[in-house]
Formats: sequence, structure tokens, C-alpha cells
Amino acid sequence: MEEVKLGERTIAAIAKDYHIPAGRVYNWISRGVSQDAHVVEIRRLRRKNKELYEIIGRLTEAVEHFKKK
Repeated sequence: MEEVKLGERTIAAIAKDYHIPAGRVYNWISRGVSQDAHVVEIRRLRRKNKELYEIIGRLTEAVEHFKKK
């Protein structure tokens, strides 16, 4: 939320990155950021972990495929 306060990012951009409604971001700013922001960050990190594991899986399959040739 500091990025919004400093004018570095828009609320819409932050809401999009975290896959949440912009209204929620406005609520956080109006009442001060709470633990809700941590929950969102954990969700974002879990999604990123899943993406990375999928990439690792595809790369592992590709390596195994080339080893067989």
C-alpha cells in the first residue's frame, strides 16, 4: 500500500496483481493496512509457487525426453 501512498502505482494495478477488487484496496487504505494484506500476499506467493513448480515439471520432462534420445 506504500506504493499507492507514494504515487508509484495505482490502486487498479495493485488490485489486478493480487486478483482482488479495487474496493478492498480502498478499504485497506482508509482504515490502514491490516493482516488482510498478509493473507493476499500469501495467496499470491502460493500461486507463484504453483506456477514455478509447473515450470520445473515441464523442464524435467523435457530433460528426460532428451536423455532418452
